[in-house]
Amino acid sequence: MRSDQFPQNSLTAFHTALDLGADGIECDIRLADDDNLVCIHDRQVDGLRAESLSSKQRKQHSIPLLEEVVELMKNYPGKGLWIEAKTWEAATKIFEQLQPQSTRVLISFSDQIASRALENGWETVLLDDTGGPDVIRDRSRSGMRFGPSANLAFCLADEELSQASAWTVNDLNIAKLLHERGVWALTTDYPKQLLDFFD
Repeated sequence: MRSDQFPQNSLTAFHTALDLGADGIECDIRLADDDNLVCIHDRQVDGLRAESLSSKQRKQHSIPLLEEVVELMKNYPGKGLWIEAKTWEAATKIFEQLQPQSTRVLISFSDQIASRALENGWETVLLDDTGGPDVIRDRSRSGMRFGPSANLAFCLADEELSQASAWTVNDLNIAKLLHERGVWALTTDYPKQLLDFFD
């Protein structure tokens, strides 16, 4: 199965990935104008703000609510749900609606959001898109997990790889290689798939 076979962040994609043996899924979350948490990555859909889409428009584009994804995960006990809060408003609402669980991880590119997630008892991964291993080393001191992107995957020494809890990569083969080295890998292909999440 390829990641482009189903709409990104759709229930169909999540369900299929889990049925194919994925150890978990990742969803991007925004807070809609109607105060619902919606699973959507892009800021715009058909020229409209993602947050302003009506319930009918969301259904037309296979955009589920976070609560629907949480309900889906009840059918897959032990599987991981990685929630990427795209905005501060979305993160705040997530903390109001969901309790931390061992199978839930809050991920973000924002230090502020990741820090608040830690304060709220969440398993937390701070993603990185700055392009330098020195930044990763500095951020790792904060106590949160960190997840450099694919271009940093082999910049760090072997001993530092064991400290990198999660890596976002776009190639399943790279993910498997990291997996063999004892590192979690979240891939953007086949579709979003966590390897070695609960070993």
